[in-house]
Amino acid sequence: MTDGIQSLWDQMRADLLSDALPDLERACQSLLDGSLGPLTAPQTEDLQSVERSVEKLARRLNGEPIDWGDYSEAAHALRGPLNSTLGFSRLILKGIDGPINQAQQEAVETIHATSRRLLALFNLLLDALLLLGDGVILKIEAVRAGEVLEEVTTVGRALAKNLDFVFEAHLHEGTASTVIQCDATRLNQALSGLLAVAAKYMHGGRINLAASREEKRLCIRLVNQACQLPELLMGEIPALLNGQPNASVPYDAQLRLGIAWHLLMQMNAQLTATRSGDACTFGITLPTH
Repeated sequence: MTDGIQSLWDQMRADLLSDALPDLERACQSLLDGSLGPLTAPQTEDLQSVERSVEKLARRLNGEPIDWGDYSEAAHALRGPLNSTLGFSRLILKGIDGPINQAQQEAVETIHATSRRLLALFNLLLDALLLLGDGVILKIEAVRAGEVLEEVTTVGRALAKNLDFVFEAHLHEGTASTVIQCDATRLNQALSGLLAVAAKYMHGGRINLAASREEKRLCIRLVNQACQLPELLMGEIPALLNGQPNASVPYDAQLRLGIAWHLLMQMNAQLTATRSGDACTFGITLPTH
């Protein structure tokens, strides 16, 4: 169960050691050494707490083992230091312990933004661990497809605005009222994860979301017209979490694709990924009620 997670963690932490961790360490040091300006006593205490949390994270990234067989321990090891850095940096940014100058604000914002990015990444890893350990119980019920597709469309439009690409949604007549058997929250998680992969790994361009009813199935297609991902074969996705990581696929994409596949499988749905030229298509098929 845990070999795939351990391998993904090894791949992930190598990147974080060369990128995110140095950013955190530099920002902390520049604030505490006074080079950006003096601090109040409460601000110094907060930043010393941040520094200790960054040191805890550094030990994990430098090889301190994590018990992947114990979800609670793994979650504490990864989330604990980041929740601390987020909490204390938020206090400073709000000015609760006194004002800060522009240079200090930029350094604290670096700590806050980097910690949020790492927490989101670690949450993906922990979600995958929970899924592989059968720790996710889905609530399957009759849901109108339009409810889920409307939420995913909202996510798509927000991503398009932030990342500067075109997002289009096309729902065939009668699709919105089609009743499907699913866990609406988890289906939204799976579709949003696929959309996030499509949005991140593209050269501008366009993403199309289409849905139609075909016999006793709801078919959803998510097409990325300028895909940067390597060719994905439908047989690879089930192995992304519990097999050896595919070095040609970024680890965050592996996590999102693997999580989506496992969630959809538990809803008796299917997920395929195909590549044709510069276009990558995710196909999702769900049983109707």
